[in-house]
Amino acid sequence: MISWYYHIFENNRTFNTTSFDTAYEKLSINISANTSLAKVYLNYSDTIYQTTKSGNIWSYSMNIPTTKVGNNLFNFIGEYAGTNISTDYDYQNITNLQFAFCNATYTDDFLNLSFKDEASLDYINATIPTSTFIYYLGTGAVNKTLTYSNTSLNYNYLFCSNAGQNLNVLPYVQFKQGTDYPQRIWEPTVKVYNQTVTQKILYLLSSVGGIYVTYQVLDGNGDQLSEVDAEATRIIEGETLIIGNGQTDAAGLVTFWMNPDFVHSLTFVKSGYDTFSLNHFPTQSAYTITLGGTYTSGIIDYLLGMIWSVKPTQGTTLEANTNYHFNFSLNSSYHTVTSFGFDLYGDGIVIGGNSSTTINTTTFNLINVSNYSKISMDYYWIVNGTTQEGTNIVWNVFDSADGTAWSITNLFTDITTYAGEGIFGLDQDALNLIIFLIIFLVVGISSYKFGITSSSIVSGMVFILVALFDWGLGMIDIGVVGSVEHFPTIFIGLITIAMIIKEATR
Repeated sequence: MISWYYHIFENNRTFNTTSFDTAYEKLSINISANTSLAKVYLNYSDTIYQTTKSGNIWSYSMNIPTTKVGNNLFNFIGEYAGTNISTDYDYQNITNLQFAFCNATYTDDFLNLSFKDEASLDYINATIPTSTFIYYLGTGAVNKTLTYSNTSLNYNYLFCSNAGQNLNVLPYVQFKQGTDYPQRIWEPTVKVYNQTVTQKILYLLSSVGGIYVTYQVLDGNGDQLSEVDAEATRIIEGETLIIGNGQTDAAGLVTFWMNPDFVHSLTFVKSGYDTFSLNHFPTQSAYTITLGGTYTSGIIDYLLGMIWSVKPTQGTTLEANTNYHFNFSLNSSYHTVTSFGFDLYGDGIVIGGNSSTTINTTTFNLINVSNYSKISMDYYWIVNGTTQEGTNIVWNVFDSADGTAWSITNLFTDITTYAGEGIFGLDQDALNLIIFLIIFLVVGISSYKFGITSSSIVSGMVFILVALFDWGLGMIDIGVVGSVEHFPTIFIGLITIAMIIKEATR
């Protein structure tokens, strides 16, 4: 009798044989196998991706990179009982997605831009000084950009694509007609275009039919608010159209070119503040808008909600000629941080630094501290265009090869040596006299200060100081009495013992 065993069987695969770059594609394989099949990988044009499992289906989804244009070879690799088992190869042909100004190559029109006079509603011609169109088929994680400009006056501009399906486009178009019609900007949210051409009319307001209107936005304390999203709309031919949008600058200002003969609707939005809406005829050149909501003081506290840390820990002594990771991390629970970082200095000279635009991360720099005597760090963060500088951090650098030449012990040794050589004109007898005066003053002041009247305690204090200068530091030298060294210490010690015995036997 022959026993048959199976390990792994491929049932089928699911994928599109053709697609475009930027498209969101899913490639799957149906496999029958026992539990020894641990993982399955997709090998797509020599790039390995780990699939996810649902029942017998192993799949991987991705936005097709722009580098994968062409015929891509792919297969699946199963990790079975520690052994890799590869399937046969298949192909997926990726076409180069294009969105372009229509020409002999691209003739399938998706978008037609034309222009009208906002007041008379007559068709007019215009130029496009600059424009960008970000376009894609998938989620947008992979996208492409068309940049287009034309300084010739045209009544319309046609844009085509080879997509043959719904195409996501994020337009940004500047348009004008010389000095007769001041420039405006069309900057909508993402639009979906396809082979059914979209007719889009852009409206211009003549230089004699409009005025520049400036809005200044303040908070409840009268402080100027920057980065407020402002938008102005009006109804033209039954459609609500955006005639201007933008953000307030550092002075809280934003300016639109507007028709004073029609009602406009404006909105002003900033996180933490109440949204302000306004409907009016813009007949003045300037208006002031006040947003209610989050404000407590006219002084902005850029330390509010900031949590940061620095490494190495402040006060750490660094070893010379050694590599150290200097880190600065920052998190903010209140302000929106544009960027943060630090600069490193060695004895006042810039030797490194780093920065980041993502909070709750760590910036670091690996630096050899060399033979600098001090390393310092200046850290900072930027909020609303304002730089907040932190406390200067300083680390001392120590070279162990230099030993302890600057220790207290060596200081006293040097003093003793210099005294023997006549420092400041002093000989040993003069030094002994100075030490006697020091002991006399220390004991006398201490006894007076703390009310010490016990003769044994006073004698003990004298003994400790004499022992320090004589035996400990070797600064008292009265020669050898008989054959006894350190005679002053022994002599005062005997007196102290006698005083203790005397007080104990009273």
